[in-house]
Formats: sequence, C-alpha cells, structure tokens
Amino acid sequence: MPPKEAAKGPANALVFCDYNVPKGKPLSQVIADQEPFNQQFGVHKVLWMPHCKNNMKAAKAIFSVPQDRAQELTDAITTSTAPPGPQDPPSSQPAPFSDVQNGTADVSKMEVDFELGYGGGRKMCNAAMLVMRASTADYNSFKVWVIEESKNVYPGLCKAFCCKEEAGESVNVLWVAIFDRDAMQGVRAEHDTTKPSMLKSLTEEGVLDKVAGMEWHALSEAFDYDNIAGPQQEVVCVGRMLDPLTSKIAVAMESLGRTQETFAPTCRFLIESEFELQVRELTAGLSQKAKNHLRVHAGGPVVLINGEYVGSVREFEAFVLKKYKYKDTTPDGMYAKRAQKALAEYMQHKEATSDFCYMDFVDGQTNQIMKPRVIFEVYRSLAPRTAENFVSLCEDGYAGSQVHRIVKSGWLQMGAIGDDKCIHGAKFEDETYSVKHAGIGDLGMANGGPHTNATQFYVSLDRLSWLDGKKVVFGRVVDGLRTVRAVARSEVHPWNQRPITGFTVEYAGKLRYMDVLQPPKHAPREPPKP
Repeated sequence: MPPKEAAKGPANALVFCDYNVPKGKPLSQVIADQEPFNQQFGVHKVLWMPHCKNNMKAAKAIFSVPQDRAQELTDAITTSTAPPGPQDPPSSQPAPFSDVQNGTADVSKMEVDFELGYGGGRKMCNAAMLVMRASTADYNSFKVWVIEESKNVYPGLCKAFCCKEEAGESVNVLWVAIFDRDAMQGVRAEHDTTKPSMLKSLTEEGVLDKVAGMEWHALSEAFDYDNIAGPQQEVVCVGRMLDPLTSKIAVAMESLGRTQETFAPTCRFLIESEFELQVRELTAGLSQKAKNHLRVHAGGPVVLINGEYVGSVREFEAFVLKKYKYKDTTPDGMYAKRAQKALAEYMQHKEATSDFCYMDFVDGQTNQIMKPRVIFEVYRSLAPRTAENFVSLCEDGYAGSQVHRIVKSGWLQMGAIGDDKCIHGAKFEDETYSVKHAGIGDLGMANGGPHTNATQFYVSLDRLSWLDGKKVVFGRVVDGLRTVRAVARSEVHPWNQRPITGFTVEYAGKLRYMDVLQPPKHAPREPPKP
C-alpha cells in the first residue's frame, strides 16, 4: 500500500495542449482567454510554457482537471471561439486554440493515477518541470520508488503527477515533476541514460523498461485554483495532549498545510501543566479576552492567527470555513483515540528518563470516581530515589489513602500512610533542588524539615517559588488538572485545612504508554447512603 503522501483523492486527468499562439496576441491574453474554460470545467491547476513551433510563437499548456470533465474540456478547447483580438475583426479572429482544427496543434489527455505535493501558484510559477514518458512491466515498483525518493531526486518538489496507461503486458507511464529551478542542472544529470545516473540505474534494475522521451521546461505561468490566494496565514495552535479538540484542530491544520500554500500551521501538543503555562505566556501581551482563554474555553486549545488571538476550536473552524472552505463534520469525540495516541507517543519518548503514574480519586459526597484520571510524570533521571519511592507506593501503598490537607491557592497534600511504608526507611534525604516550582501541577515531597522525606507528597495549585530550595519537586501533572481543581475547591475545616468532603485515592499505579490507548473501565458505584 503506498504511503500516505500519495494523494489519491478524486480521479483527475491531465489535458495537454501544444499550439501556435495567434498572431498579434500576447501569451498573457491567451491565458486570460482560457480563464472561462478553467472555471467552467473545474480545472484544478494550469501550467504554461512558451516555446517555438514551426518557426512560430507557440505555447504548451497542461491542465489538471476532474477525470469526468477532461473530454468536455478537450472538446471545448478544440471548438471554441474567443473574443476578437486587437488586429482582427470579430468574424475572422481565431480562437485561442483554433490551430488545433487545422492540424498545427496537439491535444491529448491521460488519467492521473496519483499525485504528490499540493502545488501552489507561487511555488509552481518560475519553477522547473520534467515531463517524462516511459514504459514498465513493474509499475508498482516504479510507483513505490517515486513516492519514497521523489523529494530527494527533485529538490523543492511542490507538485507531481503520475499517469499510467495499460499497454498489453506493460504500462505506459507519464511522469510530471515540478521542482526548484535552481536544481535543474543536477536533476538533468540524474536523468542522463548515457552516463551513470539515477535513471540509468532504474532501467538496469528493471524498474523501467524504456524511456520514450523527456521534456525539460521552465514554467512561465502557473495557476492553482485549489489554493486560496492572499497573504500568508501563520496559524498557531497550542493544546493539551489528551484533548480531542486539539487533535481535531491538528487534523485540519495537517490537511490545509498539505493543500494550501498560504496556510502555515504550527500545532503543539503539551502536557496539561505545561499547556497552562504556555497559554499564559502566549496571551500575556494580548487582549483581556485572550488572557481569559483558560476560563472561558474550559482549558480548550488556544488558536492564534498572525499573532492575533482567535479563540479555540469553534473560532478556528469558522475561520477555515470562511477562508478555505474547509469543513470537518466528524464528531469531536471521534478524535479521542488520536489524543490518546499523542500522549502515548510522549510517554514513549520520555521512558528513558521518566516514569508515569496515575491516581483515580473518589468524591466522598457522590461516591463516584472523578474524571479525568490524574496522571503524573515522575523525573526518574533527576531524582531517582524519590521517584522510585513514589512509583513503588503508587503500586502498593497509596490506594485507599486520602487528601488530608488543602491549602487554598497553595497545594493539595496527601500520602499520609505511615513513614514506615517508605521504601528507603523512615526518612530519606532531599535529593535535588534543581527543579523549580513552575505553576499548578508541580509534584513535590511534603516533609517536616530538611531531609525528612517519607511518603507524603503535594500537588501545587499555583507557582510556589518561595518553596524552591526547601522542597523537592520530582514530577508534574501530565493530565487531570480538572480533577485537581475540583478537589481544591472543596470546603475545609479552618483549624486543620482538612477537606469536609473526603477524597480517596481509589486506584493508583504505574502507567505504561500502551495503557493510555485503553482507558480504564471501572465498575459502577452505588451512591452514598443518606
């Protein structure tokens, strides 16, 4: 199966036309005369190349058109009448392609098997182009080679078409590649079959049987009707890894990035605690509306276009629909699997230096497991003894314990299961102060003074920089800050800051990246008895 870079999409065809330019008419006028045909028949792209034919000014044109309209376009080109030119009366002015009718031009068409690249009028104009005709008995091998190697062989490749036509036991191939004009000399050398070259190797290996001909052109004009003209749109999205809406925006950005030359996307998947810090940095110098993003959009992804705050997923969808006619009708929930995969890839990337743990909390008021699950990244490489102790207690120790202290705008404290449960003895040292408090979601060791760490830990609710150098920060919340905040909002007893509503760690353990792809399924719980 060919790689995803091979854009199959709707069936298209290429229509080739080589004709004499009518006397007294500049090529720019001929191109303008062709415009109604392009709109009428849904032409995707047009490539123009001036040249001389029979000692007369001529031009070649290649039209990318829907396959079911190719014959109509061909018929229209060969039979149409154009508006009169400056030197001819209306009755005698030839159509821009009327020389086809007297045999001085050629028109042909061929179905496209697959395409590469999105093109773009700005990139294709003044680019170099190769048109190669060949035959092969092993078309699949040629196709795989083209898809895997074309970007290396043709520097700056912005668009390519591969057409095929069955011819008995072999296949006739038409390969059109548009690439950086500055690379023309080097590319031609790789297509010289009289000397050691890439193309010669392909024929010797049997990937191609015969090269029937090659044409090299410098494009003078190129039009891409699939690309929306206008200024460049620098679109930035920052979102949480486990947020399906971030994945939904990412899919749209990937699609538009492949098809629109004016769309320049940047999408960053971040863990939740880092995401909130990034949003505050991005919106620091922007409007008050931007600064309120996390509250107004419930922690959803933030989108900026050309440095200006737009909003979140709905505002992004409205922009791409209006500007690029892009609409995604897939339900938001369908992107959950992609979001899980993004977190799994992050965890796999970090497995050499970090461990990951989870905790599922039960709200004592409802007796239900709170969602989402709280996932921690534990810095094994920076604080190995502290990390080992925490991971071990997550696997056997913390389950059944409670959040026993809530300091408003400070931290949640838990893990009071007895110092004797510490795997390093009753107490162990402060291992490192290299990690500073950054904001909500920091995971640190709670203790009674220097070098008195055991089992208790805290999750910060704000940037606790005054604790730097006093407490060991050894991890952070990857996802689940909504649950952390829900616990933090609970009422507490004023004399000891213990929550009035109990919050219990129902489940805890070590989390592996493959586990993220299969979210936990807990049995239904009975509501509390009155």
